[in-house]
Amino acid sequence: MRYCFNPKIIVLQYRLFSCGKFLSNILSYNKNFIPQYGLSGKHDLPNETFYDIDLKHDTIMNTFPPDGELKKWQDYELGCDKFYGFEVLRGNVPLTMTELKRRDAIYNKTKDLLYEGNVYCFAMAHTDMHYNAWKGIFPLSKHIQLVNDEEINSLSKIIKTNKAPIEAGKFTLKNDSIKFDIGTLLVRERFFAEVTKLLTTLGLDDVSLDDRVNIYYDKYLSLYKPYLRDDATSNRT
Repeated sequence: MRYCFNPKIIVLQYRLFSCGKFLSNILSYNKNFIPQYGLSGKHDLPNETFYDIDLKHDTIMNTFPPDGELKKWQDYELGCDKFYGFEVLRGNVPLTMTELKRRDAIYNKTKDLLYEGNVYCFAMAHTDMHYNAWKGIFPLSKHIQLVNDEEINSLSKIIKTNKAPIEAGKFTLKNDSIKFDIGTLLVRERFFAEVTKLLTTLGLDDVSLDDRVNIYYDKYLSLYKPYLRDDATSNRT
């Protein structure tokens, strides 16, 4: 299972409703990343298609629910517990390497993509157990943790769900993880400066984003604008 040693896996750890998939989508407008395509063994697109910015942009924009469906947000966003058709948890129990090997035939397309190692791919985690499961399968993976998420988390729950407050996920901040300040999301200049800092930390020579990232960012931010405060206590200052 040599594909497990791909160093370009990013495990993105964040609380539910703290916009981790939004960040992964934003980063996917850089040529070195792809979004969380829902691949399976039956997927017939050639791997090079996954790098195409037109496909990436269309895939990302299709994660917005249609009018009247915002409260069903999770039905439209890219998969959270799946990694390009690849799962490491069954419920809350990590799959063993033996179980993963038995399911190898399902993941041929994913394995090809990971083995090539041309671009960064995202796996999502909300808890330490979930992160440890990913790290056990992909020992060379990078680890990004979202911090300063209180305002974003609260607003996202208002916008994206009608359910009663739920456990948002808990995790331990690691000394060796890359921290991303998701609290900057609501201020364009601060947010994209934080994105550039992250891309630089990853050692990329090209930290540019395709211009269509602004279409995605503007549409996403428009959902939050009706709920924004401008008082001095906001962490957006």
